[in-house]
Amino acid sequence: MKHMWIIPFVCLFLSLNSCKKEEEPPIITEATIVGTWKVTNINSSQCTDVDFPDFSLDVEQGECYEDQGDVLCIQATYRFTSSTFNYSYEYIENGGTPTLNVASGTYSYAGNIIELCLSDGTCRTGTASISGNRLNLRHENFTFDCQYAIEAKRQ
Repeated sequence: MKHMWIIPFVCLFLSLNSCKKEEEPPIITEATIVGTWKVTNINSSQCTDVDFPDFSLDVEQGECYEDQGDVLCIQATYRFTSSTFNYSYEYIENGGTPTLNVASGTYSYAGNIIELCLSDGTCRTGTASISGNRLNLRHENFTFDCQYAIEAKRQ
């Protein structure tokens, strides 16, 4: 009985020790984002275009998108310099000849908010986070009315 006073202190210590601060994603800096990033996964959601439904592709594993008999396979890369970006993607539709598309423009960031602006002035704001050699981007697609979640690996 004379050691009963220890129990409240042990309970207090355990409860304080188990409270962990939620980790925030690392802040984007020029040093962390500049470079070439190969897209490994693409998820599109909230698509409002009936001809372009939601999809998820594990690009790294060679998955292709299939819709109404059409098969679309994608290889994509982001390249960031200190102020510009280039997004190139090659797709093969129904086993045909690869088609290369390139979009480029400028970008800016503050914390984890990133704004991508194409050369024609069209801009999309989203979020970005980098963990090790992995980049996660979330933004509205430039062509279709969809939300994109893109994962890429530093090259």
